[in-house]
Amino acid sequence: MDILSKQNSKILRGLAILAIVLHNFLHLEQFGLSAENEMSFSAEKALAFFDSIGNGHFMSQLFSFLGWVGVPAFVFLTGYGSAMSLPPINSRESAIYIKKNFLKLFLLMFPAVMFFVVGDVLQHNIWPQLAKRASYLTLLANFVYPWVKCSPGVYWYFGLTFQYYLLWSLFGRYMNGRNLLGWSIAALLGTYVLSLFDLPDALSVYRHCFTGWFFIFALGVWMAKNKDVVMSKMNFPWWGELLLMLLMAVLVVMMNKWLTTWLFVPLAALAFFFFAGKLILRLRPLASVFGWIGGLSACIFVAHPIARTFIIRLLKPHVSNLLLLVLAFLILSVLLAMIYDKLYTWLKAKIMS
Repeated sequence: MDILSKQNSKILRGLAILAIVLHNFLHLEQFGLSAENEMSFSAEKALAFFDSIGNGHFMSQLFSFLGWVGVPAFVFLTGYGSAMSLPPINSRESAIYIKKNFLKLFLLMFPAVMFFVVGDVLQHNIWPQLAKRASYLTLLANFVYPWVKCSPGVYWYFGLTFQYYLLWSLFGRYMNGRNLLGWSIAALLGTYVLSLFDLPDALSVYRHCFTGWFFIFALGVWMAKNKDVVMSKMNFPWWGELLLMLLMAVLVVMMNKWLTTWLFVPLAALAFFFFAGKLILRLRPLASVFGWIGGLSACIFVAHPIARTFIIRLLKPHVSNLLLLVLAFLILSVLLAMIYDKLYTWLKAKIMS
């Protein structure tokens, strides 16, 4: 069972997007849950998370603190998919590829950004926010974090994805095993140094750009080139996959206690999603559900901040039960994503055909 095939990898996307949207909902200040160590390392945040575990709402605390680990799963799949589907190309082909992917990401974001612009207009708050929201559409917002930042902050990820498309289209021919390892070590050292010397603003920009996640992208590229060898060694019985998944889950939690191990949390998270995906693949009905969610993952990512806005402003003042709020948020996110998918498909057909 190839969990990295085009169809089965949707299960990984489904798992990752659920972690991300739950994280983006539950770490809001309205719920008073723990902050995360996604873009910087803080031993205090980790200690606050561990102290909160016995105080109830364990799953909420867990997703609030660690749900961001879905991001490296998508970065890995971007590297893997790029290397599997696109051989190194010449400059003219690179320009076409770059233009195509810029339009795809721009069109995916544009209706959602316009939704928030309309909200600004209705609240008579358009000018302070307009330039910030427009920065998302340039796919360059990553380079100005944290100085230019607005809601919904999650759209910075589209710029990150575009940077990896750029890297592969321009430098894919140079990405062999030795180069990938060297560049990955350099990228990790950059994160370590910026964290060690407590430079949070510089680290925020570094982590929001391709530099902060390059070693995960490189792992995806490497996996595409060595898949047969690696996968042949990853055949375990179901109970072995379950034990390895649980071990990776424990490592993801515990590695947040120290800076050096925190650097490698994305690797442990990838292994967790890998073994969780292989387990789900054994259960066909469940695999179909997660595969369907994964197929909608891009639109869920765009639509969930809209769903969050509705839930927080319209439902939360009248509902105190956190579980009901989470369920309503997830259902609304998926429904909006299904509608958004139709709109996105129509836009691509009109503009990119």
